Amino acid sequence: MGFAFSFIEEIWSRNLGHLYITPLRPYEHVFAVATMSLIRTLIGLFPPTLLAIVLYRYNIYDLGLPLLAFFANLVVMGWSVGMLSAPLALPPAHIFEGMRTVMFDHIFR
Repeated sequence: MGFAFSFIEEIWSRNLGHLYITPLRPYEHVFAVATMSLIRTLIGLFPPTLLAIVLYRYNIYDLGLPLLAFFANLVVMGWSVGMLSAPLALPPAHIFEGMRTVMFDHIFR
């Protein structure tokens, strides 16, 4: 959801065109979106886990280190789904990438 929310926020703020004409490289944008989605996930999950401990006496942190492995797998899976769905759902991404190729590489594909 972090990837999808980032792209949706760019569309809602009418900033998508500005994003694609910046000198930001695609991998830098992906890294930034992945970092923001990780931060959002941690902010969104940490308070409910504390409430579960206080209100229900259920501590998910009792899983120990395997919890980190499960969490990492879920985050990577979410990133991959976001990376596969966002570019397919937004056709302007291909247009702007083509424009970038013409401007920097002088190749029209």
